[in-house]
Amino acid sequence: MTIVATERLLADLAGQATDMILTVPTHGRHHLAGGESAMVQFLATWAQRQRVPTVSTFARGAADRQVADLAGQLHGLAVALVADEVRGVDGQPIRDRLFELAIDRLRIVQGARPSIASRGPQFELMCADHLGLSAPSLLYALDLDGVARLRDARAFRDLAVQIMAATVPGTLEAMLPRDIRSTLASALYELFRNTEEHARLDDRGNQLRRSLRGIHARRHAIEPATLADIVGSFEPLAEWARRLPRPRADSRDAQMLELSVFDSGPGFAARWSGRPLDLIEPPEELDAIVNCFSKRGSSKARSAAGLGLCNLVDLLRAKGGFLRLRTGRRSLYADLSRERDRAYGDPPDLRAWTTGAGDPARVAGTLVTLLLPLAPEA
Repeated sequence: MTIVATERLLADLAGQATDMILTVPTHGRHHLAGGESAMVQFLATWAQRQRVPTVSTFARGAADRQVADLAGQLHGLAVALVADEVRGVDGQPIRDRLFELAIDRLRIVQGARPSIASRGPQFELMCADHLGLSAPSLLYALDLDGVARLRDARAFRDLAVQIMAATVPGTLEAMLPRDIRSTLASALYELFRNTEEHARLDDRGNQLRRSLRGIHARRHAIEPATLADIVGSFEPLAEWARRLPRPRADSRDAQMLELSVFDSGPGFAARWSGRPLDLIEPPEELDAIVNCFSKRGSSKARSAAGLGLCNLVDLLRAKGGFLRLRTGRRSLYADLSRERDRAYGDPPDLRAWTTGAGDPARVAGTLVTLLLPLAPEA
């Protein structure tokens, strides 16, 4: 489950009609460096284009343990929330059971302590707007009219505390700046607020057929060479992985925190310009994306990325991090370990990445993935 594999799926989808039956593994491999969040973005893209979104799995019927295993993973949760039909290996329908298990887990994910529903050092938060499941209690509150409204920035401080507690042990957090939690909180507030304000409708103001929004954080412990081999076809990320510092001189593994925010809306450029992506030329699309990362940037509503994201980019530069952005017709990255001398507020040096098979296929929504090494200052 790598970024490269997901890009291949997107390329296949671009050449398909609206009856692409998708085969999904019960146990995804290599949930690394944003690969699983990229799969969630693909699933939303695929489902929006299907007349009857249909998934085939390797489960042997609804009672098979593999159904529960699938529901327990982020990409399996997404499958259950966007597919109309899910079949086992023998063609038997298993969607009802998968959906039941997924909704049970989603209730926990949308509760006051989402990490209870996650396995290992990770944190998951998911909204399924098309099902009316769009207001996790950690981030939303009912107003006097009974309408769920996004909480203010203070709620995201609690979110950052929970993410760090679920993913990063105290010995590793001590290697990060003391203000790491407030930095994460302000950046998450800006990124997630934009999913609330700009990603619940399409670029023409219509309700999305399938809409997933969420946050995913996971800590990885892995040898740099192994990580580089896994993501090898994404050479910029592989080259960054080879240089990952270890938390101690005698450590075999490097440690890093992966943080992703995703949605299924119109994408950065459409949000920024207020126009459908079809009416935006590719150079203008890139300019709009870069402006979203500028501390001086502002859209008609609110800033698409204010000082909170600038602060986080600045932290990633200091720690030698990596950023990936997938939106619209753009697959971009920034190796922030190469930008240590950049001025505060400068947008990241976003570079295009392709598979060598032409321009990236169009994708639904926006996925921002940040990789933060957990190691002492270089």
